[in-house]
Amino acid sequence: MIVLEILVVLYILPLLVILTLFGVAPFVAKTLSNIPFYEVRDKDGNPKVIPGHAGFFTTLQPGQVKIIERGERFVKCIMRWPGYTFAYIKDPKIKKEEDKWAVKPSTNTQKKEEDKSEVDDTGDKARDAYPVPKVSEGMKSWWLIPKIPFLPQIILWRLWKQYMYRFFGYVFTGIPPFQTVRTYPIEYFEEGTSSDGQYVLKRRSNRSDHYRVAVFYYPFPMDSADTANMIPAELAVGLTTQTVNPYSLAYKTDKAWASRYVSIARSVVNDQTRVRAIEEIVGSSGSKDVKEELSEIYKDIKESIEKEIKDFGLKLLSVNTPSRKTADPAAIKQLGAPGFAAAAGKARVIEAEKEAEALALVAAAINNAGASGDLAAQIEGRIRTVSSAGDRAIVSIGDGGAKNETDRMLKAILAELRKGGDGNA
Repeated sequence: MIVLEILVVLYILPLLVILTLFGVAPFVAKTLSNIPFYEVRDKDGNPKVIPGHAGFFTTLQPGQVKIIERGERFVKCIMRWPGYTFAYIKDPKIKKEEDKWAVKPSTNTQKKEEDKSEVDDTGDKARDAYPVPKVSEGMKSWWLIPKIPFLPQIILWRLWKQYMYRFFGYVFTGIPPFQTVRTYPIEYFEEGTSSDGQYVLKRRSNRSDHYRVAVFYYPFPMDSADTANMIPAELAVGLTTQTVNPYSLAYKTDKAWASRYVSIARSVVNDQTRVRAIEEIVGSSGSKDVKEELSEIYKDIKESIEKEIKDFGLKLLSVNTPSRKTADPAAIKQLGAPGFAAAAGKARVIEAEKEAEALALVAAAINNAGASGDLAAQIEGRIRTVSSAGDRAIVSIGDGGAKNETDRMLKAILAELRKGGDGNA
């Protein structure tokens, strides 16, 4: 009788529980899933983020890794990213915990230019990292021998996990609060456009339960970056980044890794702008091509940030600045002064050239006028003198005794003056 009871408790009952889960779990999985945060409204109607709750299940989008913890002790990483795997799957001989969870392309066919430093050249192929264990996983290992009596339960349990993930998208992570998905605070900025069409970054703060192993873009603002000529620059800096080791990112830097990342980047960017003039930074120096100027700055920034984050499990792919301007409104006129001066100088040259042409025509008319030249010169001087009086200036031509021939000549001179001059006579 005692033997029967032991068989029921240890053998039959677990089978019944697992079979029951096949029917019940799909309908309650969403309710029992991990939720990293809730967004609520305070008494003034402003959004406020509060921590969520742990659950039995979680979901994974492509390009995400989540960390399972028991208490606060690391258990494993789960990843969904077709074509990629963890280093320990490619090389089971890896012993160091941190090195096991480096993200690698699963086959050499996945080699890309940006991944070359992360891909080994052994030619070995490995399966993709799968969020739930395969039914046959570890069946050839020695640890299975003492568990042979419970092999049906083990197989059924793994089939249930596969069933929940393949058909419903839920990964069983453990029994909370003992085993849960790791969550952490994160601050980030959303790109947007203001009412007047200006590029803006809106600050957001909440909690996350995953790390992004696919490429992601992380912009942040710098409201007042130092420059060599003491005119502050207002920048929006964008970092195209990838997580290459979620274990390192979780445990080898601050829990709020994004804030640390931005803090490092801000310091590096400020060091680079401090030794450059504001014209170089906003791309208005005119000394060389703007793209060439900026590419040099981006290269220096990227190299400096990479040195700071090399142990964080992050890989910086590129740097850009979607918005660059001076933070001092008064300095805008100062920056534009050379351009305005050049335009004004060019206008004065054109005006002087036209004036010279008009005077040449007047001189030619006077020289050809013979006896009427003196009178023409007098009238031309009077016209030039009163031209500044505007449209209401009145000039009397002739003295009433001049001959018709002289009048015709004067009319010709005035016509030439109107063509070459300012037309105010």
